[in-house]
Amino acid sequence: MFAYHYSADLCGSIDFLRRPYFEAPLYSSEISRAMLPVQSLSASRFPHLPESLRWILPRIQEVSRCLTLIHLQQTDIHPTTLREGITSLKYALISCDTTNETSSQRISRISLLMYLITILNDLPRGASSFHMLGQKLRSDLEDVDDVASDVESNTEFMMWTMFLAASIINEDETRAYFLSGAVTAVRSLRLSSWEEVEAVLRSFFWVEEIHVSCSRRAWEAMCTVQQSTI
Repeated sequence: MFAYHYSADLCGSIDFLRRPYFEAPLYSSEISRAMLPVQSLSASRFPHLPESLRWILPRIQEVSRCLTLIHLQQTDIHPTTLREGITSLKYALISCDTTNETSSQRISRISLLMYLITILNDLPRGASSFHMLGQKLRSDLEDVDDVASDVESNTEFMMWTMFLAASIINEDETRAYFLSGAVTAVRSLRLSSWEEVEAVLRSFFWVEEIHVSCSRRAWEAMCTVQQSTI
């Protein structure tokens, strides 16, 4: 029952870009203890994430590793504990103070939220939240006065974000925008094969059992877009 309340609360919060109604579930210290030692992803991969949210990066790394070990049946962490941990991190990304948030900071925050959705999609069937997230992310990316000089200069982050968005958004026009952005990033990085693209994507957050297939589908769709622009 509580899982349903959290799911509905998150759906409404994302759709209407407001803070959740409920308090976030606690992030279990059991996850942190079980995952030690964990190699934290460098904060330099998310240079525009506010200092107040940097703590979330090792936590996302923990739940990613934990999920991988659950798939491999190599951990005693209960899936419910992991679900609550991921939900807690989603709440943190939605509930943070955004009063003075810049577009570049919001792009980093939304990209992390999208990643967490890829590893735990517990939104109700038919929810429009992915589309709303995509529209918001697209709007910020198109805010060239703020974004073009900083976020877009971090091409690997841009590519990871574009692939994430393209892998979860089904609305044709918005997905086409992110696929086109992925093409631009891949060309800028002079990547020519899926293996080279995959290596960059793996340098960010990644769960093998989930992201190989969804990222590969986005790559194949991107190749179609790329061929149509030649």
